[in-house]
This record gives sequence, C-alpha cells and structure tokens, in this order.
Amino acid sequence: MGNKQSQTVAAPEPPTTDDDKLYHGRRASLSLDIVVVGCGIGGLTAAYCLAQAGHRVTIIEAASVIGDIGAGIQVTPNLTRLLIRWGLGERLKQVSVKPEALSFRRCEL
Repeated sequence: MGNKQSQTVAAPEPPTTDDDKLYHGRRASLSLDIVVVGCGIGGLTAAYCLAQAGHRVTIIEAASVIGDIGAGIQVTPNLTRLLIRWGLGERLKQVSVKPEALSFRRCEL
C-alpha cells in the first residue's frame, strides 16, 4: 500500500429550509467513528450523510489525486432533489446539460 495522506474535514452545517434535509436534521444519539472506503459519488454521499447525522467520518481513497473519471453521469430526479436540498442547486445548473433525446435499444442475449 504506498504512503497515503489523509485529511479530516468538518462537515458543513446543513442549510435550513422548509424542506429539511435527510432525516429532518436529526442527529444520532451515539456518535460513531466511521471509515468510508472510496471517494466516488457514493462514498462522498455516504460520508456527508453520516457526518450530518453527527458521526466522525474518515474517507479512504486509493487515488493520489481526485479528479474526473469517465464521461459524466446521469442524475436522476430523486438525486437532483437531494443535491438541491444540500444547497448544490446553483452549481448543478452550471455544470449540467439536459439531454435532447434518449434512445432505448433492446439487446437479445
């Protein structure tokens, strides 16, 4: 395993809105030390939610540099609503593109 660096960052305070965040801002009655493996969208989402619930989270990532991998992702309506609740609506508008068409193909295996 080579030398890896780690950094602990406090979770930002959740924005307060009428449509409150995941679990309606409730905090865990017992704060746990949790390790999340992987700094992809799933790992970051899990870490963010756990930190917002009051847990201490450490993320472990094998890549030495975090950057774009692949061509992009399709964000579903449910994920879009969650990102907006987390205060990322404006940033999402800046970087997203709405598809002009979709093609469905049937694959016979």
